[in-house]
Amino acid sequence: MDATVHLASTRPGQRPPAHRPHARRWYLAALFADAVGNGLWTPLALIFFTRAQHIPLDVTGAALTAGGLIGLLTGPLAGTLVDRWGALPLVQLSNVLRGAVFLVYPLITSVGQLIALAAVLAACERLFWTANTPALEQVVGKDGLLPVLATQNMLRTAGWMTGAGLAAVLSAALLQHPGRLHLIAWLNGATFLAAALLMLGVRVPRRTGAPAASRPAPKATGPAWRRTLADRPFLLLCLTQLAFALMTDSLTVMLPLVALDVLHGPSWLPAAALITSSVALLLAQKQAVRRFGGHGSALRPLRLACLVFAVAFLLLAPAGRLTPGWAVPVVLGAAVAGAVADALFAPVMTVLANAAAPEEYKGRYSATFQLAWGAAAVLAPAVGAFLLTAGNAVLWLTLVALGAATAALTALVPRRGEGDTPA
Repeated sequence: MDATVHLASTRPGQRPPAHRPHARRWYLAALFADAVGNGLWTPLALIFFTRAQHIPLDVTGAALTAGGLIGLLTGPLAGTLVDRWGALPLVQLSNVLRGAVFLVYPLITSVGQLIALAAVLAACERLFWTANTPALEQVVGKDGLLPVLATQNMLRTAGWMTGAGLAAVLSAALLQHPGRLHLIAWLNGATFLAAALLMLGVRVPRRTGAPAASRPAPKATGPAWRRTLADRPFLLLCLTQLAFALMTDSLTVMLPLVALDVLHGPSWLPAAALITSSVALLLAQKQAVRRFGGHGSALRPLRLACLVFAVAFLLLAPAGRLTPGWAVPVVLGAAVAGAVADALFAPVMTVLANAAAPEEYKGRYSATFQLAWGAAAVLAPAVGAFLLTAGNAVLWLTLVALGAATAALTALVPRRGEGDTPA
């Protein structure tokens, strides 16, 4: 493990094999499709369950957390499946199952059903993100992986902006008639099914010789996981990632509710905040990679991300005492700060995790790293809702404290000397 990063790994003049540009286009199109649905869903997710399905906020948070925890337990299985069966088929399976969950969400009538569907969705999310990077590597090759990851992030951000724009157009009518919020879930389900159809266009030749070596026999599964879990520097990196992910997920989940229920802002404000943060992320990501993308310590962008997160949280801490006229500048300012922080920490953490993974255990290492994202997604709704019931200031000042703790934690990430390159 190493806190020295180098994002530019492509070789000048090198082009991927002829089959790969076609497969890459289909794959990225599929990613864009489900990002549009997520952009539509995210600003109204908790509002959907509380207003359309009439489930209290604290119960919704607890149910999503319980289902997410159940799904989170499938993370190790996802890593093993990727190492054994290949990543592309599992990406496809995840798209189909996630689409089915969102199509069924409007039919739920009990908390137990919500927990069950949330568990399936969380399991499919773990499967997708565990398989995604290995699948992209299979499509474009190692030397093309980092550029296509950057393109993926841009397309997903553009997809979120498109979906959020649609949410802004629909929100006024939907919020006045809660039953119409079902349209949000159905549209999101349709985007996952569209992504599954687009993935049918991804064709890559089967490798010869390599699969047998890359799919360990069942008896090797135990030692492989023991090796992964014994990698203490990597586990420390995952713990740091968990802290970062909890900050960004808490901001994403709670900002729409605070905008409407605490600041009493206009109905279009949650979607506008998502669009604003997406634009800020696109602009900041390029500058962050340009500034920190060469060889150098990862501590600088990681600590700067903690500072910028603190700015976002401190903007929102006094929201309970502000007049509605402050809603738009405060919410949009916090959204921009959160996007800048994301641009600073996410690429660095991803590169460090990818560099740490041995080739034969890509799936297991990816599953372990993605566990941090999954755990944060599970915790954020329940923790955020609990803290918000204690008071708006309590919520955001607690996250400020988490940012300070995360900044201290980054100092424990091991570093190589300046002349070393990532393993």
